[in-house]
Amino acid sequence: MDSASDAVKLSGNIPPPPAGNDVREKLLKMFDETKAGVKGLVDAGVDGLPEIFVHPPDHRAKPAADAAAADHGPKVPLIDLDGVASGDSRRKIVEEVLAACQEWGFFYVVNHGIPGGVLEEAMEAVRRFHEQDVGEKKKIYSRDMKTKVRYNSNHGLHNCRAAAWKDTRYIEFDGVLKEEDIPHVCRKSLWEYRERMVNVGLTLGEILSEALGLPPDHLQRLGHMEDQYMFAHYYPPCPSPELTLGSAPHGDPSFITLLVQDSVGGLQCLHHDRWVNVDPVDGALIVNVGDIMQIVSNGRLRSPKHRVLSSKKGPRISVASFFARKKFAKEPMGPIQELLSENNPAIYRQISNKEFLESYNSKYHEVIRIPDLFKLS
Repeated sequence: MDSASDAVKLSGNIPPPPAGNDVREKLLKMFDETKAGVKGLVDAGVDGLPEIFVHPPDHRAKPAADAAAADHGPKVPLIDLDGVASGDSRRKIVEEVLAACQEWGFFYVVNHGIPGGVLEEAMEAVRRFHEQDVGEKKKIYSRDMKTKVRYNSNHGLHNCRAAAWKDTRYIEFDGVLKEEDIPHVCRKSLWEYRERMVNVGLTLGEILSEALGLPPDHLQRLGHMEDQYMFAHYYPPCPSPELTLGSAPHGDPSFITLLVQDSVGGLQCLHHDRWVNVDPVDGALIVNVGDIMQIVSNGRLRSPKHRVLSSKKGPRISVASFFARKKFAKEPMGPIQELLSENNPAIYRQISNKEFLESYNSKYHEVIRIPDLFKLS
């Protein structure tokens, strides 16, 4: 299949046909089979937005109104981790993290211990991967979620309301994956970045344990941070950003997520039913509570909906590190027993990791919040 010619066939500012329409499915299949992703469309010279990327009007951002609200509304908290190992400073940080997780589910951290050069090189490695010859990327193009290192465009491409304007390279760090399993073009930089990120994640896991009134190692002992998944996103410049999204509103299937983003911007989180900009802050990491954390904390900590706006600027690059349970963990999960009482009964039922992931993958693009699927009646 000729990627360039198929990209041209896909172009056009046409409203998406109804879900399940044969024409739409053929266009999705055509796009997927190019294995060139959204960047392939841009490289082929497509100057209109292909119809599979056009979101329904009620699903689109409202640039002028959203920008005004985001610019003049409340700001995502910024927490300084300097002194996290000492008594008084640590207690202050624990209090700040608890407040941020309860009110926002989103916060920045600075003085996290990862040098700025490591963050910059990680994002540059992502750029090198996505901008290399498409023939090299095609070698690992896959939708098989059992494949630990893969690249594709749009998780759940065939069951979404409309495709998002982004490509993603996935790495699953499960204790078995070796450094040489990662493509050479980004191998060294991302392996070092992941090792540094694990240390930050473990520190935050301790802080969150203490914020819930538990021993520092409690959450780690429950196994909710055993695996890490890295999603390296590439958002090419978009010809009609008002008609599509870089990422549709969603929560994360993680315990916590740590994100580094470049200076382009576009990330937003939903705060009291209003979209708020999560602007780039030099040297900062962005932390957000995942759906699993909301469930195990019995709703005390909230997993926020967030999205990425498309832009004519770009490419936008971000690297998300998800801390989660082992994919095939057999023990059920649910609200932590030590947090429950007669006055604070469980609001979520016990679920298996398999059930959680299947529900997430099938409902990812729907308006419903994933934790709500597991609420007790």
